[in-house]
Amino acid sequence: GRSCGGSFNETEACNEHPCPIDGAWSKWSMWSACSRSCSSGMQSRKRLCDNPVAQHGGSDCGGSSSEQRQCNTSPCPVDGGWSSWSRWSTCTRSCQGGSQCRPRSCNAPTPRFGGQTCPGEAQQCRGCNLHLCPVHGGWGVWSDWSPCSHSCGGGETTRLRQCNNPAPKHGGRACVGSDTASLQCNIQECPVHGGWSSWSSWISCTASCGRGTTFRERFCSHPRPLFGGRECDGDRQEQADCNTEPCPVDGMWTQWSSFSECSKTCGFDGSQLRNRSCTNPQPQHGGEDCFGPAQETQTCGNRECPVDG
Repeated sequence: GRSCGGSFNETEACNEHPCPIDGAWSKWSMWSACSRSCSSGMQSRKRLCDNPVAQHGGSDCGGSSSEQRQCNTSPCPVDGGWSSWSRWSTCTRSCQGGSQCRPRSCNAPTPRFGGQTCPGEAQQCRGCNLHLCPVHGGWGVWSDWSPCSHSCGGGETTRLRQCNNPAPKHGGRACVGSDTASLQCNIQECPVHGGWSSWSSWISCTASCGRGTTFRERFCSHPRPLFGGRECDGDRQEQADCNTEPCPVDGMWTQWSSFSECSKTCGFDGSQLRNRSCTNPQPQHGGEDCFGPAQETQTCGNRECPVDG
């Protein structure tokens, strides 16, 4: 069949007063800058209830006009920080210039999350023990032995050395030991040359006067020659004249002379003389005079004298 002709509905105006317009949100604004660049900041965005604005008793927009969210939630980069320097290491040399170092670690804090490493060196070195090394003394070669101080009887010979190989320097130790060595030498007994004792007293003169002889002696015993020593030089005995003054000569009588003529030619009471002189020899040099008379008398007479009548 045919369709119905005409409109199937009819419209007439009604409720011609303005309709309520409910408010509607505009688009959200751009998110604001994050409040932190890392490690969870916040950002916000806003919208307005103007699309459209609520009119004619329409309802306001439902919901919040602002919105927040976390941002930059990744951890912040942690730049490395140096720890304190550790103690200096032991010097590599005890003298004459060594070195010592000290380290530090990039762990205060350790760099993380893309943080920068610590600027600078992780180790610091410096010179140490710059003083000259001690040089300990060393002995040089011994000198030759000196001449013996005695040719016999035990002398001493010495030799020397010097602490110069090397000489101690810069606080080094001196050489240990003696710089002198000695030995006995020429220990054989020394020759003892003979020496004279004092002269003895002169012995009695062989004559008491008129030139006698005396002598004295000495002995090679002060000291005696020993160990090849020389005998005494000179004479063992010494002789000298003595009592050289003339001996006293005692006077002695000559022979008696003949008696002289009798003093009388007769009778027996005459006298006659005879003489002698003290000249045989005369006393000399303190000698004694002759003892006794130099003249002797005797009576004489050999006949009676005549008697005249």
